Amino acid sequence: MKAKTLTPLDVGLRVRIVGEVRQVRTPYEGMTLITVRDDSGEIAVAVDETVTMLTGALPEIVEGQGIDVVGAVSLYKDTPQLVPASVADIILSATPPAAAAVSVTSLSEAQNVTLGSWLRLQGRVVAMEGFKSGMKATLDDGTGQIMLVLWDSVYTALENPLAVDVGAEVVVAGELGSFEDELQIVPESFRDITIVAPASEIPWVAVGDLRTQDAGRVVRLRGVLGTPEGFSAGAKALLDDGTGSITVLLWTNILTALDPQPSEGQTVEVIGVIQEYRGELEILPRSTLDWRTGGH
Repeated sequence: MKAKTLTPLDVGLRVRIVGEVRQVRTPYEGMTLITVRDDSGEIAVAVDETVTMLTGALPEIVEGQGIDVVGAVSLYKDTPQLVPASVADIILSATPPAAAAVSVTSLSEAQNVTLGSWLRLQGRVVAMEGFKSGMKATLDDGTGQIMLVLWDSVYTALENPLAVDVGAEVVVAGELGSFEDELQIVPESFRDITIVAPASEIPWVAVGDLRTQDAGRVVRLRGVLGTPEGFSAGAKALLDDGTGSITVLLWTNILTALDPQPSEGQTVEVIGVIQEYRGELEILPRSTLDWRTGGH
């Protein structure tokens, strides 16, 4: 059976679900809930202390493992869940056996897929920007484009987050959603992202070489910070590299996460998007990973 096909009418039916462990938690003593995802959706597997007392202790279960579980369908607040009769009904593997079954969908085909579906997409990152809770990448596969939403918890958990930037080729699995009529794919875990080809190293530039036509570029600068000045949405400060100066704009979510906090006289390395504001160029770091103190 597929997780998303189960309904309240299936209560009492004994079924088998094969997928990936997404979460393991203990909502209260004596109850373990294992969230399992297959290529159709998620379902909770509920194992209470009665089962473990009669059939043995649960093995160690970690996120990302493959799982093959048989159990009876029950309801929790009108939502189907699976209740195994024995710990032996839960078989674990190192990798999710269902992962390979999810084929890659072209971005043109994704336009006709039902929202909420779990898809696997492949494309090249053609734009990257930060937002309050993470990063947004525009993914292009030659047939269309889609917004890839990377929550902070997903982005920062990547082995090398900076490898996912403009020019990178990635395969991503996630739920198809929409925000302000724009389609987006939202991976739940860093494990949902495979880097086929990393982004090229972001180029170092001199401030004095930047021009208006560089707006939209992602670049890397190194210089000495001036006095930070707060404003309603964050703080800004001049960065001087000896060839010129440019305003660094730090939105509140990035500013508050920096340690140490920006201060006058700091030597910093900054990655960010160049933009023009009122005739002046600015650089906007997109995440805390775009900021490094003590550069040489």
